[in-house]
Amino acid sequence: MKAKWLLSIIAVIALVLSVSPDIAFAAESGTSTGTFGCGNSAPNVSAVALVDLADVGVTTMTPQVEYNIKVTVSDANTLDDLDTVKVWIYYDADGTFNSSQKVDPGNTQTGAVLTWTNATPDTWTIDPAASTTWAIVGGNCSSPALTGSSGNFQFHFKAGKVATESAGASEWHIYAVADDGTVTDDAYQEGREMAWYGEITVNTATVNWGSVAAGMDFGEDTDSEEGSISVTYLANGAYDEKIAASETWTGAPSGTATIIP
Repeated sequence: MKAKWLLSIIAVIALVLSVSPDIAFAAESGTSTGTFGCGNSAPNVSAVALVDLADVGVTTMTPQVEYNIKVTVSDANTLDDLDTVKVWIYYDADGTFNSSQKVDPGNTQTGAVLTWTNATPDTWTIDPAASTTWAIVGGNCSSPALTGSSGNFQFHFKAGKVATESAGASEWHIYAVADDGTVTDDAYQEGREMAWYGEITVNTATVNWGSVAAGMDFGEDTDSEEGSISVTYLANGAYDEKIAASETWTGAPSGTATIIP
C-alpha cells in the first residue's frame, strides 16, 4: 500500500510539470566553504653520513680539514615546519655510542655542536664559536628546498686542532636531531676516527749562547741549556720533543759546534 501511494504522488508531480512550462525551479545544487587544519607530523631523520668534499664517505677526520655531515630529513608537513636541525660531533673514550654522552658546548677537545636554524636567510652556527679552531664553513653549508617534504641538510665544518686523537678504543660519534617545535627525531653515525695533529712554533728567532766550552754536551739540565728559547707545542694526542740542528753551526773566532740529534 505504501509503495503504491508513493508511486501515485510521483506520477501526479510529473504530470503537473509536463503541463506547466512556465514554472520556475530552484537551483538543484549549492556550494559551501570551510576550513580545516593539518595535524602536526613528526619529522624523520633517516640518515647521517660523514663525507669528504667529493661526497665520498670517510671514517677518519683530520683536524683543520673540511668535511661535510649530510643529514637526511623528511617531514609530511614540509621541511618548512622544522625549527632546527642540530648535529653533535663528539669524542667517546670507550667507543660505544650513547647519545647521552654527547658533548656540551665548551670543551674544544671533545667536540662541538652545529646548528641549522629555519630563518631568512638560513642560519648556520657552531658552539663553541669563540676561542676555538673548530669552524663551521657557512658558505658551503646548504639546506634543501623547504617547500619539499625531504632532503639533505649539509653541515660543512673543520675539526679543531686539539680535537682529541682517537687512540685505542676511543671513537668519535655524530648525532643529529630534527626539531619542529613539538616533536623531534634523531639518528647517528658511530665509530669515526680523529687523526693525530701537531704543530710546533719557535718563538725565538735567534739565540746567543755566549762562550761555549769545547766538547760540552748539549742537553736539558746542562750548562748548554738556554732558558730564553721559547717553543710552543700543540697536539691533540701524545708527542715527544726532539731537537736537532739543520746544519753545522760555526763559531767565532774559530772552531765549530755540532748539535747531535
